[in-house]
Amino acid sequence: MSFRQVISILKNKTQPELLYESEPHRLYFLACFCCAVVFTVYGCVLLEWAVYQANKDYEENEKELAEALRKREWVVSVGKYGIMGAVMLFMAYQTAMFPTRLIRRMWYLPGPVEHIKFTSYPLLPGRPSPVYTVPLRNLTRKHHARVWTGKGFYGTADKSLFFFVLKEETTKKSWVVDRRGFFWSDGRVFDLLFGKETIAEAEAGIPYDEQIGIVNREVKRKKQKLREQHGPFWQLKLGAKEFKEDVGKATNYVKGAAKNQTKALPKGKKGKFSKEK
Repeated sequence: MSFRQVISILKNKTQPELLYESEPHRLYFLACFCCAVVFTVYGCVLLEWAVYQANKDYEENEKELAEALRKREWVVSVGKYGIMGAVMLFMAYQTAMFPTRLIRRMWYLPGPVEHIKFTSYPLLPGRPSPVYTVPLRNLTRKHHARVWTGKGFYGTADKSLFFFVLKEETTKKSWVVDRRGFFWSDGRVFDLLFGKETIAEAEAGIPYDEQIGIVNREVKRKKQKLREQHGPFWQLKLGAKEFKEDVGKATNYVKGAAKNQTKALPKGKKGKFSKEK
């Protein structure tokens, strides 16, 4: 069955079609929980140290500042010393929220306006799974992060990165999709739907790195052809030719502007100007 036939089958569906289902992510939850705890502890310790150091500087008052300036310096010291603690707490929050960005299941909803429905994980275990419905046109993947790699059962395996990201254009939210899950047909379908590629581009399944390689080889071939035509100094020759053309265009423009200015002068002024000259 060709790729076009596969896409035709999907587009002709009248009921929601399961496109993706992830494997259990217990290890992700455990890793995120442990990292969030570590970052929280570090953040609290650093903030406590920041307050301690600010109080110490306030009490010592080595610069012998007035009370108002001492309070201002205390606030500045807390901000200066506590920035690392704030960064750690921010990382703890992002790590704790990461599982809620993992897509658990995904459905294709046919219709005049195509939609994608998907579920993620709740923040607290045992709570209902959040369900989201987004128009297909608002979900995109990064232009260079192709889903199809040609490796693995569904052609989505990647040794460098175990997931890819879908971005919601309206809310700017990012959703994480595990490459090891179940994919309807194969990864090329996702490149077509979320990469906004044509059927021919998705069917070819050329990785982004290979696309760059093709462009580089084409550029190298053209340079070699120019070198054969114009010799080893082809860049200087072509540059001199373009410079000559630009000078000619500028000269013609100046002459044309001067000629138009002369035609625009009234006859009386033109004669007066000629006599004075």
